[in-house]
Amino acid sequence: MPGEIASQAERALASVVANIAEGAGRESKAGQRRHYIIARGSAEEAGAMIRIAWRYGNLTDENHSAMRSRLIRVVQMLTTMIRR
Repeated sequence: MPGEIASQAERALASVVANIAEGAGRESKAGQRRHYIIARGSAEEAGAMIRIAWRYGNLTDENHSAMRSRLIRVVQMLTTMIRR
């Protein structure tokens, strides 16, 4: 991926992990939910960066598909965690 797009994707993915960890450490359901919502937004952002990189020809179809399917699964799991 080009530098700025790769950097933005990396920051978004790091934010997903950090917010899941922080949410898991919260005692209140509201605190957990808030961090899981932020994590889901960051996962969506990472997905957008990956799509941009693919559109510019910096990712193969195979790599794009693999990354996209993993991010979709992460978003699904976060959505389940948010609804609990």
